[in-house]
Amino acid sequence: MPADLVRKRLDIGILDEVKILTDARIFYEREFNAEITTYAEDDPKHYDPKDRAGLAEPYRPAIYIE
Repeated sequence: MPADLVRKRLDIGILDEVKILTDARIFYEREFNAEITTYAEDDPKHYDPKDRAGLAEPYRPAIYIE
């Protein structure tokens, strides 16, 4: 990862990515005319048939579209 990107991410600090996506759920549902569900990576009830959670990285959540 480039040094400037590392510095920017360190400056931002820890993000609650699940909260950010959950807060944006209504917007996404309206934009995509679809039902949106968010799960934390460690949520035992998460639905992830294509194992996208394994591809997630900090600041780059996994997204599964069905």
